[in-house]
Amino acid sequence: FCCGLATTAKLDGIISSLFILGTIFYLLFQDDPGKNIKERMKIIDCKLIVCSGILFTTGVILGWPALLVSFNRYYETRSTHNGIFYGGFHPLSLKYLSAIAEKIKDSCILLIRNFSVPLSIFIFYGIGSFFRSMKRYPFAWVIATMLLPYIFISLAYFTEYPGTSTKLIVHASIIFCIFAGEAMSDFLSTAKKSFMRLRVVLITAVFVFAVFYTFQADLFFYNRDTRYRATSWILDTIPTDKTIEHYQEGENIFSTSVIPFKYDVIFWGRHSKVYMGKKSLYFRNVSEKLTYRENLNKHGSTADFFMLALGGEFVMEEPIPGTFLYRLYHGKEKHFRLAQVFKPVDNFFIRPRPEWTAPEIFIYERVNSVE
Repeated sequence: FCCGLATTAKLDGIISSLFILGTIFYLLFQDDPGKNIKERMKIIDCKLIVCSGILFTTGVILGWPALLVSFNRYYETRSTHNGIFYGGFHPLSLKYLSAIAEKIKDSCILLIRNFSVPLSIFIFYGIGSFFRSMKRYPFAWVIATMLLPYIFISLAYFTEYPGTSTKLIVHASIIFCIFAGEAMSDFLSTAKKSFMRLRVVLITAVFVFAVFYTFQADLFFYNRDTRYRATSWILDTIPTDKTIEHYQEGENIFSTSVIPFKYDVIFWGRHSKVYMGKKSLYFRNVSEKLTYRENLNKHGSTADFFMLALGGEFVMEEPIPGTFLYRLYHGKEKHFRLAQVFKPVDNFFIRPRPEWTAPEIFIYERVNSVE
């Protein structure tokens, strides 16, 4: 039921249902693999499958009752970047295969970044052992039933968007931990008696470093995230009677719980002193987008400060030529000068940078009045 309910909002529901399918698959093969398939089917009560299907369907219907009226409408609303069906398969081509290969590489790097290098070594070793032991251990097929479709969905279906993402890896975190645990168990069980203590110390060190590594990731949000640093600089440097304008959503550049309430922040023509509350400054809540963009590109900004974020997730890599942002970024906007730049601090091995954080933030200050 929960899987069906979640399916109406995100892909998580479909992915989580793989765990149920894996359990059913294991029940089919938990006895002698050579046994007749009809005999193995008797292990499963058909009522279990039917009840699971009814509960899943009920969750979907309760989560999106309009589905009973129009499936097309449901599919259209879920086919956006915020829905469960964004992405898609593409015709087989060298470009498509190259994109998948690139995503495999990026996913491996992200896995290492999330778990730390020492722990990732055991995970990759455990993955290798898993595929080698599938013939000997029927239970391995349960994990395969969950993992292989998940990998296929993450790599093939989501090749273009959302790209490499922790939210696509997080579902498999438990399985990766199983791989690491199995690898550590083999590492200890195969040790000679004289080397046992050394290996125990080594594994203990891996866990201690993983705790330290995670703590460093948490500290990133405290003092290393560029958004945190930009927020502190604004509070310490800019008087509260000054106006600050930005083109991207505030959560990408500063604390939306502080800045819009202390300053008059302009976002796509809206002033935070008028539209109180950070929710009103979200892009999806702003009307007249086209008019604002045209006026900004033609006349520039009237604010005292203008902020720009580049290089992070959901943030542009390079301003479009001919726009106000392009002139600003390349120092061709005569009414503004670069006041401060905040670049992300990242050490892949010791001080990680969590995903969806720390774009490069530029703060520009007005130097001349608007003519």
